[in-house]
Amino acid sequence: MAGSYPDSGIVDGFIRGEPEAVRRTTIYIERALSPWRDRLGYQADDVRSDASEELRVALCREQFRNDASLRTYIARIVSHTAIDYLRYNRRFVDGDGDAVFELLPAKLPNPEQALERKQLHRLLWRVVRRLPAECIKLLRMHYRDGLTCGEIGQVIQKKEDRVRRRLWECREEAKSIREKLLIPDKRL
Repeated sequence: MAGSYPDSGIVDGFIRGEPEAVRRTTIYIERALSPWRDRLGYQADDVRSDASEELRVALCREQFRNDASLRTYIARIVSHTAIDYLRYNRRFVDGDGDAVFELLPAKLPNPEQALERKQLHRLLWRVVRRLPAECIKLLRMHYRDGLTCGEIGQVIQKKEDRVRRRLWECREEAKSIREKLLIPDKRL
């Protein structure tokens, strides 16, 4: 029965950024994430962050209809996000998962730079994970394989100017995703 759960106050409070509502949803996210932690490893923090963002977007768009409890709704979002991460990891474990990051320097002289590289690696991984498959394919062909737009066009049977335009759009989309990921959530 729709409306049988008293979660609308929490939803409204979360959207307004009320500390108690944010705390409650954070607890729900943590509880939903706990069964996935072992399988996700270091990516559990990324899943938490992405699930929080997906929850915020869903609640702002009024996609939560109160058909189930908010806790169940959040658990579904966290589960779907975790499954997406696991599927993505499985799909791109082809021996060259780090090919996107070959542009980074191979040797780093000190621990701070090593930490920066690791953080940049995680950020880029999250950006690439959110890109459409077509963009990943084009970017790999261009950056990893070193193909020109004309050569890519021959491979995928598209005109060079169309490939150049799509490659530019993919880079812009990646920049946009990166910027969104770098904006701190002021409510938390």
